[in-house]
Amino acid sequence: MSWADLYATHAVRLMRLATTLVGPADAEDLVSETVQRVVLSVSIGEIREPAGYLVRSLVNAAAAGGRASQRRSRREQHVARRERVEPFDPSDVVDVLRAVGILSAAAGDRVPRLLGGPQHPASRPMA
Repeated sequence: MSWADLYATHAVRLMRLATTLVGPADAEDLVSETVQRVVLSVSIGEIREPAGYLVRSLVNAAAAGGRASQRRSRREQHVARRERVEPFDPSDVVDVLRAVGILSAAAGDRVPRLLGGPQHPASRPMA
């Protein structure tokens, strides 16, 4: 029996198990990655129970993925706790009109006054 024959025989069983382990969104990826890893790493003749080996490999891969996901989640939570956002303080808000006025004055009034102030003569529409 070849790996292809074994997979054809047990594909439905592997998909059901994978769906139970990781959910329907990730089941197909888990099965294909696990079968690929097994086929590339070991000869079918070296294994006493190839179907059992595939099932065990699938369960191990799902568990490893779950552990990796938990570690990633813990790291993200740890970083989120360290990077707390300070509460909004209205006194920190920059007065935009004042800032544009300062910028316009510093630029010799070459920058148009964007928020309702007088405009430079060159930026006005021609009559």
